Amino acid sequence: MLRLLAEGELVGVFPERERSVLGAYLGSDTDTAHILSRLPVPTIPVVLSGAYDAGPRWASVMRVRPVTARIGPPIRWGDGDPVATLDAALRDLMDEDPQRVHLDGLPLEHLGRAVWRCPTCLEEDGWHPEELCCDACGARFTGTEDGRIADEAGTCCTFAEWARPVWEAEEREALEVEASGWREPSMFGPILPVEPMGEGLLHIDRTGLRFGDLFLPIGAIRSETTERADTLQVATDDGMWQFRNASASPFRLQNALSRWRMREDTDPSPER
Repeated sequence: MLRLLAEGELVGVFPERERSVLGAYLGSDTDTAHILSRLPVPTIPVVLSGAYDAGPRWASVMRVRPVTARIGPPIRWGDGDPVATLDAALRDLMDEDPQRVHLDGLPLEHLGRAVWRCPTCLEEDGWHPEELCCDACGARFTGTEDGRIADEAGTCCTFAEWARPVWEAEEREALEVEASGWREPSMFGPILPVEPMGEGLLHIDRTGLRFGDLFLPIGAIRSETTERADTLQVATDDGMWQFRNASASPFRLQNALSRWRMREDTDPSPER
């Protein structure tokens, strides 16, 4: 990036790190914002509206939809927090947040990747994401013509607002799924082929991640991200691992790890 900028090229950076699963702005990554604020070139904020409707991550499809790009003036960094400065510049260009999505035409059999339990009663048994209904509490939902979600009473909200209770709910027990694993030989230097680790049971709980002989303590994990809509990627100071499965939601695994890791970082108890 520095070499291209020095040569006068334009470089695009997505400061969220990942595409939003629910269509809500994730906020800029701390390291990215601080790097941008120190570059000897202007930073031009750009916002895309409509991209979530064109292809939400959980659906694994892309479709033709109008997408608008809004470009703002160069960011004035000043002496304030770079994250707050970058977020403010981007939010000024957004037409709405969260973005809307029209469910009509999307493969709802994949909806369980983003909404793995009923948003109303938070039960998994009885929840049918492909039918937008729950047998446990009787909740029924429909997608509206303006890209929102409506319940039987006619109350409407965005997809992100509808799914938020699911993502905020505590996991009641450890998560386990059959997966295939790979290890990246090195996070630094030239990119090398990943090393296959075979197939096995991926176990995630409040103490960390287990896969075969591998154990990553929750306190050693530095980041948890997802690739596409089927792969969890976990990194420590010493390496990076990928786990792909065909059944469980990688977003659910990522969300659980993130919440447990944040709790580990903020727990003031002497045992920590």
